[in-house]
Amino acid sequence: MPSLHKDPRGKSPFWYCAFQTSDGTRHFKSTKTSDKRQAQQICDTWAKVSALGGKLTPEKARQVIAQGVADVLMSSGQTLPSVTIREWSKRWLESKALEAEPRTHERYESSLRRFLEFLGGKAGEDLDALKVNDVLRFRDYVAKRLSVTSTNMDLKVLRACLYAAQKQDLVEKNVAVKVDTLKQRGENKRRGFSLAEVSRVLKRCNEVGGEWRGLILTGLYCSPYIKIVFGLLFLFINA
Repeated sequence: MPSLHKDPRGKSPFWYCAFQTSDGTRHFKSTKTSDKRQAQQICDTWAKVSALGGKLTPEKARQVIAQGVADVLMSSGQTLPSVTIREWSKRWLESKALEAEPRTHERYESSLRRFLEFLGGKAGEDLDALKVNDVLRFRDYVAKRLSVTSTNMDLKVLRACLYAAQKQDLVEKNVAVKVDTLKQRGENKRRGFSLAEVSRVLKRCNEVGGEWRGLILTGLYCSPYIKIVFGLLFLFINA
């Protein structure tokens, strides 16, 4: 059992914690606090971690430490800020609705909805539980289904969302900034329509009716390249 002690030499005002690790080794460490309640919470946390021994995983260690910190804060009348991934995403979107254009806000919402769906049950966990690997797997998941541009946009939206959480001290670091955006493979060039394709489009316009044929022809004739071609044809005909 862990126990608290004062410095037997009387040289330190802090409480000391005596505890034993799973291998039987005894430890005597300063809690760095003169508040006995806080010192007890710190000592209990050290003892819990030590008792886990070989069963201690990084995730389990973070849980014990987080709970220990929360207990220490509670003992002094404070609370540890906490929010789930889903709750923060919703809160951030609501704040962006006040400053972003409707279309931009829709894009943010679409990106975060995709992210929460990908996380599944983990979206209900604390925001601090989000790891770099979660973001990396999400990026690759989106890249297999959407374009590189859309994938990078989702990642940038997530970065902005987590940056805002970091500014409010809800997370210590923004894990999304550690995930690189994807590079475009080759050049993404657009070619012009061939005459056969234009003919098919106009044929479809005739079938549909309405103003589509006029709109297509306006776009066709207003193209700088097409105007040059028609100018040359006019000169040739009238030569």
